[in-house]
Amino acid sequence: MALNYRELLKSSPHELVISGPKHAKQIEDENGLNDLVYRIYSLNFMEVSKTSLNVLSMKIKELENLTALMLYDNKLEQLPKEIGLLKKLKTLDLSNNMISELPEEMSQLGELQSLNVINNEISKLPSDLSKWSNLIVIKFSHNKFEEFPQSLCSATFKQHLTEIHATDNEICNLPIGVGHLSALRHLDLSNNKIEFIPGELADCTKIKTLALQNNPIKDVRLHKLAEKNPTKQILQYVAKSCPRGGAKATGKGPIKSRKKNLSSSSDKSNKSCEVEDSNEQGEAGNNDQTTEDQQDAKKPASLHPTHGGKKGSVESIGIIEILAVQPDNWFIIEAENAILDERKIVACIVRNMNFQDDKAVKKFLTLQTNLHDTVCGRRELAVIATHDLAKVTPRVKLVKMLPHKIQLVPLNRGGKSMSGLELYKLLNQEAEAYRKEKKRNNYSGIHKYLYLLKGKSHYPVVMDGSGAVITLPPLTNAEHTKITTETKDVLIEVTGSKTPNCKKVLDTLLHDMIKLELVEKKNESDALATLQVEPVRVIRNDEDQKLFVVYPSKIDLVLDDISIVRQFDN
Repeated sequence: MALNYRELLKSSPHELVISGPKHAKQIEDENGLNDLVYRIYSLNFMEVSKTSLNVLSMKIKELENLTALMLYDNKLEQLPKEIGLLKKLKTLDLSNNMISELPEEMSQLGELQSLNVINNEISKLPSDLSKWSNLIVIKFSHNKFEEFPQSLCSATFKQHLTEIHATDNEICNLPIGVGHLSALRHLDLSNNKIEFIPGELADCTKIKTLALQNNPIKDVRLHKLAEKNPTKQILQYVAKSCPRGGAKATGKGPIKSRKKNLSSSSDKSNKSCEVEDSNEQGEAGNNDQTTEDQQDAKKPASLHPTHGGKKGSVESIGIIEILAVQPDNWFIIEAENAILDERKIVACIVRNMNFQDDKAVKKFLTLQTNLHDTVCGRRELAVIATHDLAKVTPRVKLVKMLPHKIQLVPLNRGGKSMSGLELYKLLNQEAEAYRKEKKRNNYSGIHKYLYLLKGKSHYPVVMDGSGAVITLPPLTNAEHTKITTETKDVLIEVTGSKTPNCKKVLDTLLHDMIKLELVEKKNESDALATLQVEPVRVIRNDEDQKLFVVYPSKIDLVLDDISIVRQFDN
């Protein structure tokens, strides 16, 4: 039903949500937001999402009481400079648009606490952020930043800035000023081009989550730690081994013996460190110019950025055997075209797991939790679901359902059946209680994924052939398919907004499962454990039933420190 803006104007609402196909059609027909919207001066919360909105009027300045402006999932290419006049604005969400530049006037938003510009075309922030002293969370993942914003690395952000999400950019440096961010608790710099880490990072003593995976870090030991992602150990190593003040280590001997060289370093433009282990890398670590093989050997061990890359000197830590599947024996997931437009699914089966006890199950679940906090972007980029395959009835489907029509017994909720709508409301109540307890203005990072379903008329669900819902992404799995000590074969499905993100998560999960020692060696004489992976096909649920994706295919799972044995090419 189309909005009656005149009636809205008369009612003087404090909140306005314009979202979804019907409103998108109205915005398209009216060539933008109706001008009457900008006269609802009572608004303090306005959301315009999932529409064709490509222009935001300069009249936005009239809504001077706005504290939250949510403009995600539109087609905005630029912002009016007048947005800087919203003096009360605390939350600004511009994610999933086509914005290439943020106006300098945004630097005047002195009350801003949360900024989300994920998935745009932005390469820099406003140059002067001295008035953003209240900023708590900033997200600029999936953009075109080549440098970490210097404007963020100042004492302005010393007290309040707790989260920086900067994954999937082209960032090649981390300034020494990062040490000013003493309140920082979450820093995600994964999937960038960072080679050196400054010792000043260790001054951020409150960091709980530090993600540096998939960067070409030249310090071999730090590189390995980054791929394993133990935040505490990374910070300890940085404090001990990475030089400060923009100096570069030479790669010879311990840091103390190089102190004189570091203090006289003339390379003041490089704000990071290089500490390479001569025992692991040999004399190649002393050269600025390396061969292609040596460069490949220094790339992230978990996810190789190219397919068919060289293994260099990286030692294999295990084997992934990709099993052959007979034509009539494929495990199939059907996905509706309508849902594939907004949510993708990639899956595989891991055979012959060995969950000896509850501790082993807990290790596996903890791994998933860690990945949700890192490579999954706290469930905003992708969501992992694992099931005991023996409890899943083929054929599995990814469909859309009305929230109140969804029925499932959520994982770890006392065995009570509830609707999707009831679960969503319950999780929001818990998030709100947590927010109040911590005296925050916004949901914490662990609850931000709830926004993915806000205002949606239908929720995505994964159901098996019996009609039972086994996953309600991004909220939960079903209790009846959970992993136990009896589980032998595991169905892993990852859903997200982009197929490459889902594949990256699966690559990382399978890689890290090798380390958990949850698979038995084929023979006692075998030096390495083998993870047996069976590919799964996702097809479109239409007349043609065309293949959407198969995982792992012959271009997936190219890992430097894992040996891949393919019984055949999928």
